[in-house]
Amino acid sequence: MLHYVATRLIAVYLELVDQLADAPILMGDDTSSRVVEVNSYLDQPEADRPPPPWASYRTQQVASEELNQQGSLSLAVPLASELGFEFPLSKRPGPKQSFNTTTVSGRSHGDDPRSLVVLYRSHLGGFGNLLEVLLEKRKPKSRLRT
Repeated sequence: MLHYVATRLIAVYLELVDQLADAPILMGDDTSSRVVEVNSYLDQPEADRPPPPWASYRTQQVASEELNQQGSLSLAVPLASELGFEFPLSKRPGPKQSFNTTTVSGRSHGDDPRSLVVLYRSHLGGFGNLLEVLLEKRKPKSRLRT
């Protein structure tokens, strides 16, 4: 039943993501999370690692291809096709190794406190990665002028 409800509410979640992307001010933070599936995979020596359990939604591109080819029973695939899941390190090659729950908040209508959107996203990345995705989703009229 929970899977059924979550599947139906994905469209609402993604609509809130789009509204949040247009907020004039975005604030956020990361909380390090420990997930057995992620930690046990990352604890394996790199040479011996099979594809990760999240291989079908590793990046936006991979998740989009998975969604277009056959759909998916995993709720993570449509979310990753919009928001990504695993992000690259900025200073050396390879993916990030820390699993975070990122919180981003903002008002979709700057003057209206009722328009506050708070987004939670668990991923192999950080606030900066999610912020970059949100800024790319901004509508042209919402882009800040410099």
